[in-house]
Amino acid sequence: MQDFAAIVDDMLAVLQRAGQDPLTGMANRRGFLLLGRQNLAFCTRQGCAATLVLLDVAGLKRINDSFGHNEGDLALLALANILRKTFRGADSVARLGGDLFAVLLANVKAVQAALLFNRVADLLQNHNRQSARGYELAYNCSITEFSVGRHSSLEELLAAAEDDMHQLKQARTG
Repeated sequence: MQDFAAIVDDMLAVLQRAGQDPLTGMANRRGFLLLGRQNLAFCTRQGCAATLVLLDVAGLKRINDSFGHNEGDLALLALANILRKTFRGADSVARLGGDLFAVLLANVKAVQAALLFNRVADLLQNHNRQSARGYELAYNCSITEFSVGRHSSLEELLAAAEDDMHQLKQARTG
């Protein structure tokens, strides 16, 4: 019979995996909401800025249809690795599902977040130069700054960022 400590360890491992995306190893939506709420509460208490960035892999459906789902997974992994290289461990970085990633930046204003994405763009450009995959990896991005008067929760901030992303995509398609 397993001892109590082993059972607890197994349960903790299951809970950790429940908040983790199996493909990228990043937090999933559940893990992001848990960590993000804590980070946002800290920023609210401290009176510091917080910015949510949403990004998705542009043309993932085309990559999957043209090159196969394995190649689509490689595109998602490439973007996940670029995000890992760019952001601090204290930032909440997650794959929310499908081709959608989120980064909650504590103590960072939207203008500063936009500058950080210059680094993401540079790393992505470098990835595309080194890769001979038949497509270029690209992303769509929305940047939404947390405002106590406008957002009362992470979920409201996320909804506003998703709205911003939808409007951005609508503007690009016509």
